[in-house]
Amino acid sequence: MDTSFVLVVALFGSTASAPPPTASICSVTTGGAAKAVSWLRGDYGVLGLRNGQPYTGQLTLSGTEDSDSLEVTGTVDGLPRQGTAKYVRCGPDQVRQLEVSLGAGHVLYCVPHHDYDNLNRASCSRRLSDPNGDQELWFQRVAP
Repeated sequence: MDTSFVLVVALFGSTASAPPPTASICSVTTGGAAKAVSWLRGDYGVLGLRNGQPYTGQLTLSGTEDSDSLEVTGTVDGLPRQGTAKYVRCGPDQVRQLEVSLGAGHVLYCVPHHDYDNLNRASCSRRLSDPNGDQELWFQRVAP
């Protein structure tokens, strides 16, 4: 990122949001790296913040062990959510992100994490880097 641009935005502020990333920033993973998405299968609780307002939900990520993508279904903020999740590599460093396509023009980018109990977590936003924008946290739920 251009340092002078960051300084200008920091000094003068900006109310306009940046455009979503273009397809050229990310590339779809293939082979074994793509199939690793199957490790994220399961039920998740969702905590989110949109325009300063909190919301909750539940999602299920499902698919086969040999699949390159997962089906996303559930209810978030009282609305049904359906889509497809797959791993992509983004930017010059090829950082692995979970790209969740939820319909025409609606995409979430998530960074998956695994905790010491082997449960999955994901930090999600509408842009690849959006520290001050809308955020979602997905946490895997385990049935007793």
